[in-house]
Amino acid sequence: MRYLILGSGPAGIAAAKAARKLDKDAEVILATEEHAAPYLRPLLPDLVSGERELQGVADPQGKNLAESGVKLLGGKRARRVDAAKNRVTFSDGSEETFNFLCVATGGRPILPLALMGAPGSFLFLNSLGDAQRVRERAMRSDTTVVYGPGYLGIEAARATRKLGNEVIWINPGLPRFGNPISGRSRRGSPTSSGPGASRSTKGRRSPT
Repeated sequence: MRYLILGSGPAGIAAAKAARKLDKDAEVILATEEHAAPYLRPLLPDLVSGERELQGVADPQGKNLAESGVKLLGGKRARRVDAAKNRVTFSDGSEETFNFLCVATGGRPILPLALMGAPGSFLFLNSLGDAQRVRERAMRSDTTVVYGPGYLGIEAARATRKLGNEVIWINPGLPRFGNPISGRSRRGSPTSSGPGASRSTKGRRSPT
């Protein structure tokens, strides 16, 4: 039996360990587009603010994968799934076969239509590499515009404010999953930003 799990976040790691526990003789492959060791995405804003170093966002569940009999393949971005032949093709041209496939790659940011024609004018915050790029850009900036109502959006506003930036938080509405984080926002402004330090708009940026 060959288990192939796509994604090295907490869900992917849990699936890999569950497969190993279910079938001790099976081959368990965990493939991820990340090149870094597994990490906890909710802690990325702390990396942006400088409150944590790289080792501080590591996922402790991912430290003993090899000892658990789970093979970790990094730098593998899935491009095509051939369900008829039980095969996944990756962006580097390599392939992996499977008897059981689990897709646990997590969510992706939705790019506003207005920004689709302006590549390079914005940064995502969805991966370890993204967090490093956001920190580098914020360290050279005076003002940061954060777009998004979810946890990472709110925490990104707090993190960039901690770096001394004026923060404009654009709240386009309810997050795709669940409800706004209770206690993290009040009247549209991040509570940790400090008085008069940040502004928020509902759906569009206010003139500055």
